[in-house]
Amino acid sequence: MLDYLPILRDRLTAPMIEDNTEGVSQVIGLMEEYDLTKDDYDSILELTQWPGLQDPRTQIESKV
Repeated sequence: MLDYLPILRDRLTAPMIEDNTEGVSQVIGLMEEYDLTKDDYDSILELTQWPGLQDPRTQIESKV
């Protein structure tokens, strides 16, 4: 049922990990396209957090 969440998590974090601040606009565009809020973003990342899996937000530089 929630098979799409890991893919969505990656699409919401990878641009900021790979492109730093330049990836922010990609993430915002995706959030607007799917009508996602900051709360949705946080929920997706929380729901896809399993034991032994690294939180992708730890790879995002703090300036982003």
